[in-house]
Parts: sequence; C-alpha cells; structure tokens
Amino acid sequence: MPALDKASVEQWLRAHEPEAASRAITADIEVDDMPGVLSEMIRLGHALDRAAAHDPNRLDILLQQPAARSGMRTALGHASPARRARLLDWLSHAPLPNRHLVTGGLLADEPGVPPEADAGRIARESLRQLNRGALLARLFSPERVTRLLSICSNGKDAPCDA
Repeated sequence: MPALDKASVEQWLRAHEPEAASRAITADIEVDDMPGVLSEMIRLGHALDRAAAHDPNRLDILLQQPAARSGMRTALGHASPARRARLLDWLSHAPLPNRHLVTGGLLADEPGVPPEADAGRIARESLRQLNRGALLARLFSPERVTRLLSICSNGKDAPCDA
C-alpha cells in the first residue's frame, strides 16, 4: 500500500533512497503535512490500495482516463518530493497491467502548460534531485577517480592535458 503518512514515507525513503534521506530531504514532507492535505494524501493511498486489490484492471483503465490522470498529476504536483517519489514507486510496482502507461502519463509534459506549473515536469525534476546525490557519489567515487588518474598517468585511452 502506498502508506503516505510521514513516518511511513520517511521509512520508505531511508530504505530506498538512503542518500536522499541522509540529506534531510524528509523535512520537505512537512510541506504537505497540513491536517487537511495530509488526511487527503492518506485517503488517496488507502483508496489506491483498495482499488488495486479489488480490481487492478479497472484501476488501470481509470488511471489512464484524462480526468483521473489530471487529478493524480495535481496530487503529485502538490506533494512533497518524498511523498511524490513514494507514490510513483508504488504505482510503478502496482499490480496494474499497464502501469508503465499510468506512470508515463503522470510524468509526461502537459501540452500548453507553462513549465513551472507542469506537474509531470515537477515530478521528473524532483526525482532527479532525489537521485542527484547518488549519481554524484558514483561519478566522484574514489575508485573512479583513482582509475581516471591511473589512465591519465599512463597516457592510455584518453588525453589528460586539459
């Protein structure tokens, strides 16, 4: 179930995105922790879980409809980056026959919407930011830097005179 309460999202983030969790991105969860918003996010998580358990084919079809997709995009746009990532992760693993179409529709650009208001763009950018630390850690890992220095000092494979 996409448990969207603060403790569950933080636990999921630590398990699946430890670099993001260690950068205290969980503080962003406070953004949508206001009582009315939080209760609606939790209701959304429960409703998705019940619908997927009851009739995944119907949920799959529903989430591909323009009105439902628009509502989900709005929810994603207003969610904190951590909750947004948790919800997208759940959708990408949900027992939906065409889950790739569902998540693709949520992350796609929305024609005619300014970039700063496009929920798909906002979701993609927050996922990029969430994974930025892990990418930088891989790029600048000691092993990789050592390997590049070795190549440069041996004069093999690539010029390093820049």
